[in-house]
Amino acid sequence: MLTADVSVYCSGGDWSLGAHAALSGERELIFAETDGHTVLLALSPHPDGHVVLQSAECDWGFCSPVLGPDPEIGARLLAGALVSLAPRWRLAVLSGLSPAAAARVRVLVGRRFRTAVRPGLTSVSASLHGGLDGFLGRRSAHLRANLRRDSRRVREAGIVVERLCGTAAAANVLERASEVERRSWKSGNGGSMLSTPAFVDFYGRTLERASRGGRLRAAFAVRDGVDCAFIFGAVLGHVYRGFQLGYSREYEALGLGNQLQLALIEQLVDEGIARYDLGMAMDYKRRWSDAQNEHVVLVAAR
Repeated sequence: MLTADVSVYCSGGDWSLGAHAALSGERELIFAETDGHTVLLALSPHPDGHVVLQSAECDWGFCSPVLGPDPEIGARLLAGALVSLAPRWRLAVLSGLSPAAAARVRVLVGRRFRTAVRPGLTSVSASLHGGLDGFLGRRSAHLRANLRRDSRRVREAGIVVERLCGTAAAANVLERASEVERRSWKSGNGGSMLSTPAFVDFYGRTLERASRGGRLRAAFAVRDGVDCAFIFGAVLGHVYRGFQLGYSREYEALGLGNQLQLALIEQLVDEGIARYDLGMAMDYKRRWSDAQNEHVVLVAAR
């Protein structure tokens, strides 16, 4: 069992260590563990000379600095790390926490530091309870009708879905996805993370770790040997975290992104995955989701 109300996969090693290595510059990682609970933090030098204590991934703010099944043990472990590391930092900015966890840590360290809680990001997710039929039953009639229509059109166009999972070659998945992105609506307008060297490095590192651990999940829509669309992400415990999806401009009318999500959900259900984490809340994701989590930032100063 993992911490509730946080982004589970993004708080694990694949995502957090990938972001630390590819996006965060020179920092020192701090790791602590007790009774099945872990804390992962980073000490980062600030340009004005002081040191900031951060979550391991702080570019988006998905990564919780603490994971574990018991909220009280986790809060005490994180509070203890803040106190023991206090001689080394002036400011702590810990993103990815649930409101309840931040409030508990604040109580525990309130006499030692000045603290505040700031809004973070909102993520959305969907339960896979009841299998594919249960998932679709919780979607709108309009979405279900569109999925049925697009499924027929995709078959008529001669497009097939190729699923890759577990130890699929991460470099191959990333290369194929990047090629589709070059033919997508994102190309040329700065909307593709797969065209930015730092983010390509991040996804490469993250997918490689996921592949080695059997956690990588991906699917491609293919027509006559050419990739038309892609989706990829990874699993941790009973949660799948979606990373990216995209499709070639010429196939925009076929709803290939939705069809790949549906194909991947079918596979996840067969594996016994319980929840689909869609990441940051956006309008187009809400029709696929049925829950949202607020992630907050705990700020502490000495």
